[in-house]
Amino acid sequence: MNELLYPAAVVLLGYVVLGITGFGSALVIVPLLAWRWPLAEVVPLVLLLDVPASLLLEAAAASGRNDEARALLEGHYERAPSLDLLEALVALDRTSDDAQRPGRERYALHLAHEPSLVAATQWLSGERLAHENFHPAIQRALDQAAKPLMRYRCAACGFEARQHFWQCPGCQSWDSYPPRRIEEL
Repeated sequence: MNELLYPAAVVLLGYVVLGITGFGSALVIVPLLAWRWPLAEVVPLVLLLDVPASLLLEAAAASGRNDEARALLEGHYERAPSLDLLEALVALDRTSDDAQRPGRERYALHLAHEPSLVAATQWLSGERLAHENFHPAIQRALDQAAKPLMRYRCAACGFEARQHFWQCPGCQSWDSYPPRRIEEL
């Protein structure tokens, strides 16, 4: 029973106390849970609580458990592919010294199963084109077209934001932001 008091207190602190402000709760929850619990238990818990995968990367890097985080994120990505998990996996691949890691190829693999302008834009940003002088203009146009699709939208009032909120800044409704970006809805 005592082993459950710590995570319960951390989640309560993160969601109730800091969630009132609309941000900051995940910044507290992830490192504190990763400090006392095995990462294999923290990742599923915080993903259930809709904590963005990028914060899991920070906790894994701080604790030196990137390989463990990669395996857990890949497992979650296999079950429920999302842009947040995809971006986290690509970021982990970039930090790895292993040349066998897919890196940007993950975007192309994602596109084979889930058509996504955001993933296509990310993949294209690192490609070398035959007419390289046109690449910056094309990339800018794609980035501009994909930018609205990378937001989160409140299900209650339609308020859009670049980050995920537990309480909508527009209508003050709690837990009204689906954990998926607009393009994935």
